[in-house]
Amino acid sequence: TKHWRTFPCFLPEKDPLSWFFCFVFTSTVFLCLAHGILRKLKFILSFAADLFCDNIYGFSFKKNIQDIISVERQEDKIMQIFYPDKLTAVALCFFLWFVFQVLSAYICFKIPDRFFAEDNAVFRARRFEREGLFYRKYLIVHKWKKLLPDGGAVIRNGYSKRHLNCFSVECLERYLIESRRGEMTHWLAILPFWIFGLFAPFYIVPIMLLYSLVVNMPCIIAQRYNRPRISELINKLS
Repeated sequence: TKHWRTFPCFLPEKDPLSWFFCFVFTSTVFLCLAHGILRKLKFILSFAADLFCDNIYGFSFKKNIQDIISVERQEDKIMQIFYPDKLTAVALCFFLWFVFQVLSAYICFKIPDRFFAEDNAVFRARRFEREGLFYRKYLIVHKWKKLLPDGGAVIRNGYSKRHLNCFSVECLERYLIESRRGEMTHWLAILPFWIFGLFAPFYIVPIMLLYSLVVNMPCIIAQRYNRPRISELINKLS
C-alpha cells in the first residue's frame, strides 16, 4: 500500500480525449484477442464434435474437418474487401506505412502554429509522467533518444529538433510548438493500423498495431520527455 501510492498512476487524466485514446487502444486489443480466442475455441469444439460423431455414428471425419478448416480460413478474412496475393499484400503493407507516415507529417506541417502554441488535452503532461522523470527512470529515454530520426530536418522548411542552437525565449517557445507538432504527427501515424485488415487476414491487424506502436511511441515519449525541461528553462529565463 505504501509503495503502491508512490508508484506512478497509469490511468488517464479526467479529460475526454485521454479517455478516448485509452478506450480505442484497450478495446482494439481486447477485440483482437477475443476474436482469436473464440475462433480457436470454436475450432476445438467442432473438432471434438466431429471426432465423437466419427467414432460413434460413423460420420465422415475427414470431410467434416476439411469443412471446418475452410470455415476457419474464411473467418480470417472477416474484414477483407480486397484479396491480393501474398506478395502484393506484403508490398502494400510497406508502401502504405510509408504513405501514412509521410501523409501524417504533411498534414501536421500544414496546421497553423497557433494550434500547437499551448498544451491541450493531448499534449498536457500527465500526473504519472512527473515532468518527464518517469521516462528517464523507467524507460531510460535520455540514453536512446539521440538515436531517433528527426523528421523535421528532412521536410523542406522543417524545424530540426535534434539540437538547440538558440536559447532565447522565442527559440525555446518555437521548439515547444514543433515538439507538439511532432508528437501529433506520430499519433496520427498510429491510427490507420486497421486499414490493413481490408486486404489482409484479420490477424494482421493486431500485428500492424504493434508495429505502429513500436515505431511511433519512442518518438512520442522523447517529445513528452523534452517539453517539461524546455518549459522549465523558459520559466527561468522569463
